[in-house]
Amino acid sequence: MRQNDEKLLRILNDNWRKLEKAMQGLEYSIEKCDAIGFRHIYTFDERDAFDALASKFARNSDILFQKIFKTIIYLTKEDAPSFIDKVNLLSKINLLQNPDDDLTIREFKNQIIHEYFDEDIIILYPKLLSYSKKLVKLFEETKHFLIQKNWILS
Repeated sequence: MRQNDEKLLRILNDNWRKLEKAMQGLEYSIEKCDAIGFRHIYTFDERDAFDALASKFARNSDILFQKIFKTIIYLTKEDAPSFIDKVNLLSKINLLQNPDDDLTIREFKNQIIHEYFDEDIIILYPKLLSYSKKLVKLFEETKHFLIQKNWILS
């Protein structure tokens, strides 16, 4: 293994450990928001729980897409200049099982971080919960891929 690959694997493992810890927080927020459910009016604490979920969703999807997937692409020594190229490449190497979901997760992340008013973001709560669960599934698929490649410890 080349020295550059070893450095990339150290970076990947460091970022992976951080993401694993962050995903525990996301899963906790999913459970909390699942218990709250959906309605037209939320208490302050309920809105706060969904806001925490939105923040964790955005942060964790960024770590997965911008750090983990980027490093995987470097390790494959492939070129993928655009986000769609990256998704297509990750699908080609059998990491992504449903590329459309992955594109949707990223688009939704961008949508949710640009909602500034309570009444607008409340409408997104059902999608937020659904996409958060898809993000957990994507995390698990990525973990399986990385373990198979022997790029992270199980």
